[in-house]
Amino acid sequence: MYRPLKDATSLLTLRCQQAQIRQGFAALSRAASPLYDPAVEMSPLSGLGEDDMPNLSAPTAPVFLISVVLALFALIGHFVTIPFVTMYQFWVAIAAYVVLFLGTVLKDF
Repeated sequence: MYRPLKDATSLLTLRCQQAQIRQGFAALSRAASPLYDPAVEMSPLSGLGEDDMPNLSAPTAPVFLISVVLALFALIGHFVTIPFVTMYQFWVAIAAYVVLFLGTVLKDF
């Protein structure tokens, strides 16, 4: 049954109760799991440490300019007929983003 909340304090109390219920269910599901090891308690963000993240770097100026030129060709090819670009403007734009992505992920690209 729906009941309106009177003030912000009752809303905060309700949110805290919901969080406690969720934590209780999570503890029950972990305890029931055959893979659960109580000695190793994992935080919600475990496995997302600095070691797991890719090392990103700024793309070099030529890579960035190639990406911008490809993106501009794709944009202009939408409005003006350019032989290859107009036909494949979507893929030219995707190529621009792939070049930019590779420039940020790969160190010496």
